[in-house]
Amino acid sequence: MDKFRVDIGVRADGIVEVRETIVAEFLSDRHGIHRYIPVEGRDDQGKPYRLDVDLNGVWRDGEPERVDESRKGDQLVWRVGKEETTFRGTHEYVIEYDVRGAVGRFADLDEIYWNVSGEGWDVPLPVVAATVVVPEGVEILKSACYTGAYGSTAQDCTIISAGDSVGFVTKAEGSPMTVAVGFPKGAIAEPPPPSFLAAVADFARAYLPLFLPIVALLVMYRRWKKHGDDPDFASIVAQYESPVGVRPAEAQALLRRIPSRPTSRSRSSTWPSAATSASRRRRRRVSSAPASARPRITCCISTAITATTWRWSRSRRSCSRISSASTPLRPRRSPSPRSRARSI
Repeated sequence: MDKFRVDIGVRADGIVEVRETIVAEFLSDRHGIHRYIPVEGRDDQGKPYRLDVDLNGVWRDGEPERVDESRKGDQLVWRVGKEETTFRGTHEYVIEYDVRGAVGRFADLDEIYWNVSGEGWDVPLPVVAATVVVPEGVEILKSACYTGAYGSTAQDCTIISAGDSVGFVTKAEGSPMTVAVGFPKGAIAEPPPPSFLAAVADFARAYLPLFLPIVALLVMYRRWKKHGDDPDFASIVAQYESPVGVRPAEAQALLRRIPSRPTSRSRSSTWPSAATSASRRRRRRVSSAPASARPRITCCISTAITATTWRWSRSRRSCSRISSASTPLRPRRSPSPRSRARSI
């Protein structure tokens, strides 16, 4: 890294404008750089702080560059560069962003306390320079700079004051730097509160992982109630009588969807109930039928018991012919093996 310079402008409304200029030399093919910004933590007095950072843009050699933003612990991470683009040599990066909540409020003064370069770089830092500019007419009460790792009180840096601005430069390479500038209390207004949508977005970004399981549970419960819950209905009671007006053979065909020409399996499972039903209907007629009609009825009952369902209509026609002749039932001429009936 050949250059690291930060220009900090404190606005009257409390928003801090930051412009970073980084010059880096790439000795091999690289995609870009990573920039880490601490946005949460505790100050020197142990008070928690939280910064709201809005990125305005990143430029490489004067051209806009792609940036992917993410979080890593208490740090905001900007990944600058494109995966499909690699380059070598020396390049200049300019990063601009606005910060809310960077002005500290104390009993006797207000202060901007800023970690200029940060720590954890993969390459050694060059000489770090920073400039803090306050609004015109605001008096600078004090200024200080600190070098070294976090918590260090070393001041291996130079301070240059000029009116409403203060400059800071480290005396050696490879040393991180933090600067502090104080001004009268109330000289810088409190920053305006974020909009409702911005507050909702911040809240969702911070706590959404905690609510995801609850949201998933509610969604799945609703889908279960709509598609998976069994409907409420009365208990099912077995019924051994066929519905009113429906004969057993008809009910069998409806329930099992037997084709128009029954198979041997459907005939074997249907004819007993069909025959019993037919015999019951005929017996109810026997009690009220005259004596002269009883031979015809007896013949029909015997035929119904021994015939299959799909031959029932042919059996009825044969009974009618036998009854009219008043003679015992005889087999038809040249009967087929399936249609032969036993005579009585």
